[in-house]
Amino acid sequence: RSWRARGWRGVVPAYASAARPSPGEAVAALRDAGAPRVVVASYFLAPGFFTDKVRDASLAAGAAAVSAALGDAPEVAELVVRRYEEALPRAEVDVAV
Repeated sequence: RSWRARGWRGVVPAYASAARPSPGEAVAALRDAGAPRVVVASYFLAPGFFTDKVRDASLAAGAAAVSAALGDAPEVAELVVRRYEEALPRAEVDVAV
């Protein structure tokens, strides 16, 4: 089915580094296919090189908007602390051996 039949719900995964399509390529392909508006949801923890690269390429290709980095979301911080606490006992065992 075409995007017209599905509305705005079409999704194309894209990649900020070596894999294809890049976000700019994905946006351009959606626009070329007739999508009237493309919005990019990025999944970066902090602003920086890749965040800027994805934003700039996506907007240049015709994206209407690009999300900001996740930033200091409490859920992300809690996950990092939990993973650290889970890994700590294993690290102590590895060092003691």
